[in-house]
Amino acid sequence: MSELWQSLYPMLLEVALTALVAVLGTVATWAVNSLRKKLDGDAWDGVLGRMQLVADTVVVELEKTIVPELKESLADGKLTPTEIEKLRDVAINRVAFYLGGADMGEIHRRTNNARKVLGAAVEAAHTDRKGDLP
Repeated sequence: MSELWQSLYPMLLEVALTALVAVLGTVATWAVNSLRKKLDGDAWDGVLGRMQLVADTVVVELEKTIVPELKESLADGKLTPTEIEKLRDVAINRVAFYLGGADMGEIHRRTNNARKVLGAAVEAAHTDRKGDLP
């Protein structure tokens, strides 16, 4: 029995070590992929946070500059739907400009319609402010 054990021991050890390496490789791959997903999610959260901060800033900027000038030029002091759409476009363009290429690239990569996402951020900023920007 001792001779049989001595002849099988190296083979069993090799099989056990191979299985251990395979398991460790699988666990390491899972851990790396999990970390990648977490970092990717954190990066996306950062982009969304910066986008909303920029949208808030742009809405405040427009409320203090362009909206009062437009209202002064109007007889009734109210903005038409066309003027509202122009303001929205100005706000979206400014948010895109202030975010820059890297963040806008990430937004384009992750969404089907970056303008719609930026527009939603502008609308949310306006709603939060309850300001003059329609």
